[in-house]
Amino acid sequence: ADATTALRDVMAYKLGGGFDLPRLSTLAEVLASGDVGPKESTVLIPLLLDSGRTVRANLTFDAGLLAAIDSEAARRGLTRSAFLASAAREKISEGR
Repeated sequence: ADATTALRDVMAYKLGGGFDLPRLSTLAEVLASGDVGPKESTVLIPLLLDSGRTVRANLTFDAGLLAAIDSEAARRGLTRSAFLASAAREKISEGR
């Protein structure tokens, strides 16, 4: 699994067990903390937690793009919503 999925799974498990989400740190705070050595690397991983609550969204697409989305979702055995949610998670994860 990728780092974003692994982080989401671990944090969902911990939060389900009563663990409090720590205050999020900026990259500058992490680097200034002294916890990162001069020969170490720092990686930012977005935390994408599901709230467990679905909401409706009215989105506008070009008809051709929507047809391509529906076709690919069907090919993968997904609903349009599941396909778009998966694509959004993937795009957010790669952008960090």
